[in-house]
Amino acid sequence: MKTKRTLIALCLTLIFASALFAFPACSGKDDSETGFQKHKITVQSTEECTVSIDKEQAEFAETVTVTLTLNVTDKYVDKVTYNGNTATKRSENTYEFLMGNEDVTVSAELKPYQQRLSDSNGFATYLTINPATLAKNNGTVDLTVSLNGSYMTILNWKINSTNQAAIPGSSVKNSYTELTETGAVSARTQTANYSNVITALVISVDTDKIESGSTFLLIDLQNGNSSSQKANLVVKITVAEEIVTTKWQETLIFDVSALPDKIKQGKFNIYVTDNDYVAGSDNQENQSFIGYEADSDGNVSIEIEYVSGRRYYVAFWVVNDDNSLTCYKLLDSVGSGSSQTGFNQLKNGMLTLLSNRQSFKLTVANEIIR
Repeated sequence: MKTKRTLIALCLTLIFASALFAFPACSGKDDSETGFQKHKITVQSTEECTVSIDKEQAEFAETVTVTLTLNVTDKYVDKVTYNGNTATKRSENTYEFLMGNEDVTVSAELKPYQQRLSDSNGFATYLTINPATLAKNNGTVDLTVSLNGSYMTILNWKINSTNQAAIPGSSVKNSYTELTETGAVSARTQTANYSNVITALVISVDTDKIESGSTFLLIDLQNGNSSSQKANLVVKITVAEEIVTTKWQETLIFDVSALPDKIKQGKFNIYVTDNDYVAGSDNQENQSFIGYEADSDGNVSIEIEYVSGRRYYVAFWVVNDDNSLTCYKLLDSVGSGSSQTGFNQLKNGMLTLLSNRQSFKLTVANEIIR
């Protein structure tokens, strides 16, 4: 009996000793004993994009947050990958993924912005007559987006500049919040006559707040009455000290043979206005030709400066005996061109020309414009 008790005591002593030796091992920090093994996370940053992570090691199924700092303004982040897998975007510059059971390398893939002036369904079109270059310190310049919604009295938009140093600020409006605008960017809608149906969005840029450089305006639009109608436009804008234009020299010939003889023998004033003039351009906005007379063939000729790609409003005035002026109608006229290139033409007083050093003949009608 005594021997049995001794064996029992010995067994208890061995169990207690084993527990004492095991306890330090349980309280140690060996990941292989207490949980999943941690794996290394490596980032691949470039000059164009800095990639950072919230941890350098992570266990299986642990969330890893990736933060990006984009160092260029002409590219955007297409995706963030880890070992070829795509991370989930959480905000403008943060992404997340769940750690796998291996070491990972995280990188960002960039793509260059491609200008997109209209959407495929015809909902929104950024007008090509808008200037591609803005000059500093010349007040406010408007850029127009034509809209063709099925029925639209509410427009949601977000307008942002990729290069905040060149054009700072943004304009945001949706159905749930008030209009929020900062910096040099603002926007307003235009409606059809005598209607609340929205037909255009006018984006205003305060050139007194911009600096030299280039940027892309990202214009996101959605019909507030029909969520399926939306557009994401991308527009490149250059900011310069002055806008340098390509100037042509053109000859306009006005046929006044239809006017009464007394008027034909008098003097004429002709005014040519750059309808698409942008503040800060190096060309003439207004050109005046005062006191011109008709030649023996009944023609009045002038030489004008014409900037390629712009439209010019032309007005023909008769100088009366008392030096007052009377405006006479110019008939619409179409010259050379094609449906692809457009035409040399005058329509409703608006002149468009296609090439340098042309002579374009216009007819003055015996009809006074009131």
